[in-house]
Amino acid sequence: GGPVPERMTRADALDAFVRGLREVADTAEKLGVDVLVEPEPHLLIETSEDFLDLVDRVDSPRIGCNFDAGHFYSVGKDPVELVETLEPHTPHYHLEDIPADRTHEHTQLGEGAMDIDGFLDAVEATGYDGHVTVELYPYQETAAETARTAMEYLEAHGWT
Repeated sequence: GGPVPERMTRADALDAFVRGLREVADTAEKLGVDVLVEPEPHLLIETSEDFLDLVDRVDSPRIGCNFDAGHFYSVGKDPVELVETLEPHTPHYHLEDIPADRTHEHTQLGEGAMDIDGFLDAVEATGYDGHVTVELYPYQETAAETARTAMEYLEAHGWT
């Protein structure tokens, strides 16, 4: 959904997004592809409640959630508790760690305050067998080293 435009109310922006997403959903249904919405702090769709309201309003099986654990944590929610709620709508997950003050600042796994193992346990408990993307974009200058460190964290915790 992106940020709410300056000259629009949140309600008007949401109405416009719903109209546009319905058109996209019609095309997605014809093509047999999914369109994922990723709730994110400070954007139109921030929370699980925002997402579920959107899904109800668009009313298409092709609209899903790109579940970003850190984003939900940053808006004061427990991603572990949300996995089961959003599972019917979630074909993909993103994971990063977030500081204890819940600032939307992606950190390396294990360097923040999130319950990484609890989150991955919850995802596994749903029977999900797809990929979980570890987001490391703040570390572009040290990408290879950072990816190795993330993999080492996951291996040390039994997730590979």
